[in-house]
Amino acid sequence: MSVCFASHNRKLHERVESLEEELQHVRNVARNVHGAKAKVSDMANRARKEKQGRLRAEDEVRRGMEKVEALMEHIEKLMVHLKHEAAAKAKAFDAQRRGTRLHMVSCGCDLGALTGCVRQLSETFSC
Repeated sequence: MSVCFASHNRKLHERVESLEEELQHVRNVARNVHGAKAKVSDMANRARKEKQGRLRAEDEVRRGMEKVEALMEHIEKLMVHLKHEAAAKAKAFDAQRRGTRLHMVSCGCDLGALTGCVRQLSETFSC
């Protein structure tokens, strides 16, 4: 009977060793699963942060484009205003020049005499 117990003990001992090896293997797998889970969580967090950053950047680009568009419209309005202002100044200058000529003619001023006076004054002051 002792041989029977020894054989049974040996089988139980082998079974315990086998179960311990299997337990060690399961622990290693659990450790690997835990590490993989942590990596997946980190990747998900990184992807979420990248998505938020991309959305923020896209929003900034959109707002920048809106500002550029508003500035372009404002510049166009300013250019039209400057164009009208330059035309008005040219018109006013022409009207003033015509008015001066008309005033000289209506006063009876002799253009040749005025030219001579201007020439004489310029000769006097240039010496």
